[in-house]
Amino acid sequence: DPQLILLLAEIYIVHKQNDKAISMLSSYVKSNPEKGDIALRLAELLLKVKRYAEANDVLQAIPPNTVTEEGPEAGAVKLRSTPFYQYAKARALLGMGQTDQAEALLRSAIKEEPEFIEAWAELAFLLEKNGRLAEALELYQSMLDLDRENTSIWLRIVNINLKLNQVQRAYNTVQQGPPELSFLMSAGTLFMNEKLYPQAESIFLKLVQLPSAPDEAF
Repeated sequence: DPQLILLLAEIYIVHKQNDKAISMLSSYVKSNPEKGDIALRLAELLLKVKRYAEANDVLQAIPPNTVTEEGPEAGAVKLRSTPFYQYAKARALLGMGQTDQAEALLRSAIKEEPEFIEAWAELAFLLEKNGRLAEALELYQSMLDLDRENTSIWLRIVNINLKLNQVQRAYNTVQQGPPELSFLMSAGTLFMNEKLYPQAESIFLKLVQLPSAPDEAF
């Protein structure tokens, strides 16, 4: 039973026995190559432990005509064309240094599933890492429409604006961001690291007004 296999794999993972989970799923996939959902879970686990080439091999081995588990009567599509497959494949390729192919797959996944925020984040980080800061900034700003409370996105926007020497925009972003301790602490530290002391002081003054302000803020 594939569901039982997945359940047992999850139990291994919870108990930090990833190798056992990988071994069991690998054996099942070899015997049942048409079970694309199991192969995807195996690839996801391999990505988690940074075994990128193996994850890529697993994804590549899924038969091209394999459809999603809903079945043809539910309007299922070929698994390889789904956004999650493209996202997983992109992550494997990124781990192998094949950034151009990864970028194309991530853009395809986002086009197919506009609210796939994990794909947005992976693409934005890839662009930022490659020095395409303006493009990355645009993506991060679009991501706020999907998850406005995500402080990590706000911090990436602040950081890139600072890298682009857009100090006022970076500062304005902090003022518009969530008034949370961790966000303000991290944002103030970014300005401190750039020796932008007046802006950092203003942010920390806002921080110390919070009931749970840490001693280091003072």
